[in-house]
Amino acid sequence: MPTVFMSYPRASDRGGKISGLREAIEEEIRLLTGDEEFSIFQDVQLGLGESWQRRLATELQQASFLLPIVQPMFFTNEACRAELTAFLERERALGRDDLILPIYYIDCEDFGPQAEDPLVRAVAGRRYADCRDIRHASEEKQRAAAVSIARRMVDAFRRVSRPARPAAPVAGPVAGATGAAPVAEAAPSGGSQPAPEQLDALMRLLSSMFSIEEFSRFLRFDSETNAIVSLLPVGAVSPQQLFSQAVIALAQHALIDARFFERLIGERPKRAGEIRRLQGMLLAGAETTGDAEPRRSFG
Repeated sequence: MPTVFMSYPRASDRGGKISGLREAIEEEIRLLTGDEEFSIFQDVQLGLGESWQRRLATELQQASFLLPIVQPMFFTNEACRAELTAFLERERALGRDDLILPIYYIDCEDFGPQAEDPLVRAVAGRRYADCRDIRHASEEKQRAAAVSIARRMVDAFRRVSRPARPAAPVAGPVAGATGAAPVAEAAPSGGSQPAPEQLDALMRLLSSMFSIEEFSRFLRFDSETNAIVSLLPVGAVSPQQLFSQAVIALAQHALIDARFFERLIGERPKRAGEIRRLQGMLLAGAETTGDAEPRRSFG
């Protein structure tokens, strides 16, 4: 089973409500998976005399998922910010965007994709579990929220064993908890995929060549890459987020091929040298003309 690290400001757990929510989620995940040993790491599990800094660093490094308990103090707490930053970097290195599973616990001012704080934007752009109404709710309602969160987490555990897929982030509650619409999924990937650092190089090249509007038109102009547009983030998103999602989608659907690079050169002939060098890196061993491999269906 994947491992989970719960990130939260410890001062907010007076009365043990966050700990209780964690325990209820753990219990439900054990029932859903049959893994009686499953646990979510919380700093209250530190042993007497144990070096808390070393243990937290080790648990964070080994964790498969981050479970942030989102509240105002989360974004003002130095340790929480460091944990979130570390996981965002890990996601980028792995070419994923689904390893952070936020629980929105207390209202945060300016919590949205247009927030000034980049860490607030990063969390607000995820599908989060909206639990703002459970702190003072009945035990039955708290239990129902824990069951909903546990089911979503189990779905995430199953995803982690598959290759990363593009997903359009939804700035809202997770489906099932409040009825949010599900994120569109891409067709399963197959065959060899470019390494994360290669995709990152392509993302940086594209973002230096096009504005968001220009690149959207570039994708729409071709009948095959046009289908990628529906997988991209909508609304107020940063150029980096849009180009990153676009590159992941193109890779997952085997659309980064010789034809794609020829189209880029046609759009930006003055940068043909850069484009050719990146093409050689990404398509090493593939044909330099025609499709590098069969196209994936969006059906």
